[in-house]
Amino acid sequence: MSNPPPSPPTLQELRKEIDAIDEQVHRLLMARGDIIDRLIQVKKTQEVGSAFRPAREASMMRELVQRHRGILPLDTIEGIWRVIISTFTYV
Repeated sequence: MSNPPPSPPTLQELRKEIDAIDEQVHRLLMARGDIIDRLIQVKKTQEVGSAFRPAREASMMRELVQRHRGILPLDTIEGIWRVIISTFTYV
């Protein structure tokens, strides 16, 4: 006898998964901000100049394009990352 196929997840279960991912994303963004604060303190003691590094941003965007997959359009992801990068650059 074969086992019946597993039932698909409920909407509530899927929403809980999304909520957990949203929480992780938020926590990671806050952790990124903490690291940026530390980076700013180090740069104040070692470097002079802008926090904006076009070559670093370009490299980050290339890596993003290479690893991207899924249904979310690449241009949407690029826009989200540009907001994240610019926000943390001009804090």
